[in-house]
Amino acid sequence: MSSLRRNLLKLLVLCRLLDIFSPALCKTKNVIPYTDLRSFGEKVRNLSFHLFNYTEQRNDCGLLAPYTLWNLVSLVAFMTSEDSWDQLHKTMGVSRRKGKYFNSIYNHINDLMITIKPGASFKINNTVFYDSRLQLTSNFEDSIMASGVSLKKLNFHDSVLASDSANNYIQSNYFLMPKRIIFHSSDFKDTSMIVSGVVEFEAAWAKPFDISLSDRFVMRQSGEFFYTDVDWLRASVLELSYASDFDFSMLVIRPRYGVALKDVITNLALKKLDDIFQKLYTAGSKETVIELPKFSLTSLQVLNEPFMSMGIINVFLPDEADFSGISSDNLYIQSFEQRVTVTVSETGTTATAYTPANVAKSTSPNEIGSASPFIFLIVHGPSLSIVFCGKYGE
Repeated sequence: MSSLRRNLLKLLVLCRLLDIFSPALCKTKNVIPYTDLRSFGEKVRNLSFHLFNYTEQRNDCGLLAPYTLWNLVSLVAFMTSEDSWDQLHKTMGVSRRKGKYFNSIYNHINDLMITIKPGASFKINNTVFYDSRLQLTSNFEDSIMASGVSLKKLNFHDSVLASDSANNYIQSNYFLMPKRIIFHSSDFKDTSMIVSGVVEFEAAWAKPFDISLSDRFVMRQSGEFFYTDVDWLRASVLELSYASDFDFSMLVIRPRYGVALKDVITNLALKKLDDIFQKLYTAGSKETVIELPKFSLTSLQVLNEPFMSMGIINVFLPDEADFSGISSDNLYIQSFEQRVTVTVSETGTTATAYTPANVAKSTSPNEIGSASPFIFLIVHGPSLSIVFCGKYGE
């Protein structure tokens, strides 16, 4: 059987984060019930901490973009059948019966998230690139359009031309400033489809760090911040906000002395994010002295094994996967890749280039004697969806 009929897609999450975000638990429009937004966010949270814990156990970089991961997997899940669907349904918590409503929630949250204004921007695009030789079902095409996802047909047989066309499409139709080389010819070899998610965030801190207090590695400031110690988490939690009344915030979670990051990650999975925010806001803001390292983290991870550890197995097996909802060709997921870069500085204006070759590079924590290990979560307030998460140190 030809390679066209034996491959589905490389799920590529290509994310660039240029510093971090603003107060959580914001008000939202009465389009989707508040509880449904939070229920959606909890599904993303569950995926976040399972993958986070998996990468931590293997001492990987631990840098993830869970919101986009969850949505891309869910998009594919609705097109599966039999055992493939059962595994995805149980793990992801998606319901075929409520597929249209799921799309409406996803589109609404995207509308809430997407922002382009001075001092803050959040931009996201999901695109399905497929080989011109692959015959798609009309149901899949309709589902893609209903999900607000772009659909682009390319000639994968000419992998160089396909990668150039995909890069030009993303660069001309969306964002990426400065222009980035996202796809390479190797991405289109022995592949019938690529489901890609591209996310960019850029913002200034609401309370900028004082450059005069910073040194080469650490930035410092003091002021009123939401900060508290959480007993069940065995860690302290600090919320950092961003300018322009942005609907995101960054949580900096530092383990107590003698507590390992992996133990805190395990504890994070035990309760809802809302419990952390309730504890944080009940404690109130207080005068806090902050030391935070300047860092740049880049990771490339292949997530086949983490998803298989969650029970999503058949979709990765050529003889077991059932994607008849996408095409009559025998398709399976060849590779689920994620590339993410996070850069943190005093001003929030630093841009970081990334390619697949930039694997798990970071500033060395050994060079910063005053910087203890910590976890950071980038959270969308109205839905409490984790957009980015990662660890620094250990």
